[in-house]
Amino acid sequence: MAGNRASIKARIKSINATKKITGAMNLISNVKLQKERAKLERRMTYTKELRSLVEKIFNSEHNFEHAYFNENNVDKKYVLFICSDLGMCGAYNSNLFKYLIENVKTTDYLHVIGTNLYKKIENLDFEIQNEMIT
Repeated sequence: MAGNRASIKARIKSINATKKITGAMNLISNVKLQKERAKLERRMTYTKELRSLVEKIFNSEHNFEHAYFNENNVDKKYVLFICSDLGMCGAYNSNLFKYLIENVKTTDYLHVIGTNLYKKIENLDFEIQNEMIT
């Protein structure tokens, strides 16, 4: 009975230590999230003004002659996917993979940043334009 009590106490101590670690990780991630949200908010004003300016230019009566403004009928698209290498973001990578399978044609050019998604699709028939960097 004494051995069982000691193992239970050790287990409780281990769980409490894990709770402290995950709590600290939670606090750190919340601080990082708040910083990134603040950066995003500061950039949104600039983005809105830039978008407004571009819309005004396109809606004006001037004719622009540039290759980027001309519509073309190319069947292939160039698709860039950015996924994680490691970490606790399995849903993000899974959702990217589902989106890729449902919306990207195998004939489209595909560029993948991040090893997680690359490993999943390297044996499929997609035209991957980059090599995995390890």
